[in-house]
Amino acid sequence: MVLLKLFISLIPLFLWGLDTKFHITTDINLYSDKLYFDVFSHKWEELPSDKSTNRAINFSNMAIYKNYQKFSIGYRYRSEGILEINKGFIETWYYASNDFNTLLKKKDVGYYIDEPEIYGILEYYQLENLFFKKNLKNFIISINLFRPRQLQYMKVNGINSKNRFIADIDYYYTDKNILTKTMDNDNYYGGYGGSIDLEFINKNFLIGIYNIGGFIDWKSITHLKYHFDSDTKYIGEDGYYHYRPFGVGQYYINSNFHQLLPIFIKYHYQFQNIGLNGMYANNTNYNTIYLKYGYIKIGYIPQNKNIVYGFNSSHFSIELSQNIKYHSTYAKLYLDIAF
Repeated sequence: MVLLKLFISLIPLFLWGLDTKFHITTDINLYSDKLYFDVFSHKWEELPSDKSTNRAINFSNMAIYKNYQKFSIGYRYRSEGILEINKGFIETWYYASNDFNTLLKKKDVGYYIDEPEIYGILEYYQLENLFFKKNLKNFIISINLFRPRQLQYMKVNGINSKNRFIADIDYYYTDKNILTKTMDNDNYYGGYGGSIDLEFINKNFLIGIYNIGGFIDWKSITHLKYHFDSDTKYIGEDGYYHYRPFGVGQYYINSNFHQLLPIFIKYHYQFQNIGLNGMYANNTNYNTIYLKYGYIKIGYIPQNKNIVYGFNSSHFSIELSQNIKYHSTYAKLYLDIAF
């Protein structure tokens, strides 16, 4: 915290010490297969996907900074996340009518599910970021200090057979409970964190590795744990049969949580009018192979079979997929304004 206060106090000296331009940038990167990030916000009239695994990546930010000869200093608001859910998770949520209270009463849900494994991870967060960026020839290194603003962190694991359904939910959140729609936090949460970013750039090639050593220490957030077991019948100490609820859980208010941030990798290569750009996170990647003619770009993403249309210039670019309204999503936006 001492370093953070010192960093903040020095900002005015850097920002107004030299006669250089400010930059305002927007960098939005969204990728997905068949599902949106907010899987708990939509009712499914039918199973949305028959794929074994569906994934999504969000790596976006807005920034204001000032460049000097060999370094930059500025402020960035970041929105980042990964989503990975398998067919077992999708079937469980679908046959529970997209409602947690329904799931609590549906101990026979495993009968409808074909997949023996149930798996899901959602890690979404927003944070404020003060950064110091240093140019070292073709390398750029950034040191980031974080003030976290929002968290949705959920892990689901389970096994299923026709005889027994078992699942565990481990869920940390800040301002909104997207699973049960209840028990919102008291809004007095906080925390701090940091990371390092490293980029390599030359004429035709760029690769960036982000959130190296990244972490956030959350303070006073809410932790929800739930255990589901369809084998509700047991023998008590009295020797008689008893029945327990299908789902048993508890809220832990004012919890602390040490979050290790996911690594994101961006890369781009272009030779003449042919190029490749992509994003990697959470053991998955999305690649766009494209042709460029003037400011116009057309590309293809093999991972979700999307055709991409784009417009690119030195300070503005936008790329969208043709299936964006059908959940299979790809969207990129970059804007750089200097003044």
